[in-house]
Amino acid sequence: MFFDPATPEISIGSHHCGVPIPRNLPLGSIITLCGNAYNPHAYEDYRFSFGLFSYTCEDLRIAGPDDPLPLTFLAGSGKTFEKNGTVCFELDFELTDTAFTACDTFLVVGFADDVVPPEREDPLPTSFTYTLNTIVESL
Repeated sequence: MFFDPATPEISIGSHHCGVPIPRNLPLGSIITLCGNAYNPHAYEDYRFSFGLFSYTCEDLRIAGPDDPLPLTFLAGSGKTFEKNGTVCFELDFELTDTAFTACDTFLVVGFADDVVPPEREDPLPTSFTYTLNTIVESL
């Protein structure tokens, strides 16, 4: 989903964008996000940002029907589009402060770009694909 990095939240109706973690992730586990994006109007001067966020079932439970669902920022970065309008990205995040509980923690991936050529006032759509993977460290 596209996001505003300054406001890490989504509408409560968009909670289905969260990917549930199906197993416990103890401290030391690594979550990897990787993928690519394309915009036919993006060139080397345009930037593509990506971030990894989380929320829990408790966050869902306490949010009101009209409240935004606050997201916890985990990690983020950005890259510049190539001259053909593509960008590949990768991000690793290691759990150092909090372990994630199976089926209680949800991951949300957010994307943003600054593709607005001078002749257009509206942002042009960027297509993307990604995958998430986890590596659980043995204790």
